[in-house]
Amino acid sequence: MTRQPQSPKARPEALAERVYQALKADIFAFRLMPGDRFSESEIAGRLAVSRTPVRQALFRLEREGFVEVWFRSGWQIRNFDFAWFESLYDLRTVLECEAVKRLCAAVCGPVSGAEPVLV
Repeated sequence: MTRQPQSPKARPEALAERVYQALKADIFAFRLMPGDRFSESEIAGRLAVSRTPVRQALFRLEREGFVEVWFRSGWQIRNFDFAWFESLYDLRTVLECEAVKRLCAAVCGPVSGAEPVLV
């Protein structure tokens, strides 16, 4: 079995993926803070790639809601939407209460007239 010789240049898709993963890791590790602004050139220089894979990665992050583009002004890490996080927490509470109710019903039989307890 012979191996294909590897090209010294990485595929553009692989570069865009690498940039995407690096930026997402920086966002999750708070190395890029909500509200931070930057340009494609700054990211390209830091990651030693051209602006094209940086742009592809940033547009993907924009679609996922992590960054916003400012026309002719660069990019910005989106601020937290605390109301959205509260809604998620409320949903989690409802789901967990229902899960406990079903587990108890499976073990002890159905409980009639039981009121859900919300903390």
